[in-house]
Amino acid sequence: MEKPAKKTRSEAIRALGDMTPSAYIARMYEQTDGENMLVVPMWGANAYSHPVPRLCFRNRMRWTEADRDRMMVVCNVQFGALKELSKLRGRLSDSEEENAKILSPDLLDVWRAYLRPFDCSAFDRERIKDIAARTGIVQEIEDIRLRTELGHRINDLDFDFLRENEDVSVEPDEAAYYAAYENARKAQAEARVGKSPLASELVACAKNLYRLLCEGAKEDAVRYEAIRFAQTMVLHSCSETFSSTERAA
Repeated sequence: MEKPAKKTRSEAIRALGDMTPSAYIARMYEQTDGENMLVVPMWGANAYSHPVPRLCFRNRMRWTEADRDRMMVVCNVQFGALKELSKLRGRLSDSEEENAKILSPDLLDVWRAYLRPFDCSAFDRERIKDIAARTGIVQEIEDIRLRTELGHRINDLDFDFLRENEDVSVEPDEAAYYAAYENARKAQAEARVGKSPLASELVACAKNLYRLLCEGAKEDAVRYEAIRFAQTMVLHSCSETFSSTERAA
């Protein structure tokens, strides 16, 4: 029997229905088994992208009902703070000193943790952008290849993408340069939100959610990204061991 094709973004959003970030956190707790293992979807790298079909995160959790309830509160508070910050977008700057003049201490803390620009002055911005774009293409090509190996049907857009990008590659020295850049960002993210394999991902999720709020995106799109933010926050805070694996057939 032919396996189903990769869900579209719209289909993935509809599958969540009207679920809120708090309800998603509650479901994560319910799905944590007797050995404290939790398997959850691995999400795409871009704002409001659907979960990667073949991959998931497998985590040994260290949380109780009290932790679950605390994570619900923290997620709601920080989501609310990002909403308030999005309303002030035109007045915010990259300067903490300037933002401190117009933000409450709580809002400033959220801006400082998630929205403050990273210091990447040691790297060539244009070179990083170029390598990042090609890295994304190479990763998408690999995703299409693996979906094919798993028996998923690929569509005409996938074929066109493969044909148009067949010569795209990333050289080893470029990969090393980009890895150094990512490591610098990771170190800064961990200094802001705490050390974990998902520190950079948590900051990225918050920035993506903030961007959607600033753009006035549709409610379901914002909720979808907020759920991704909630999942990442829980795993960042409550996961004892963390690994990625392929979904069971």
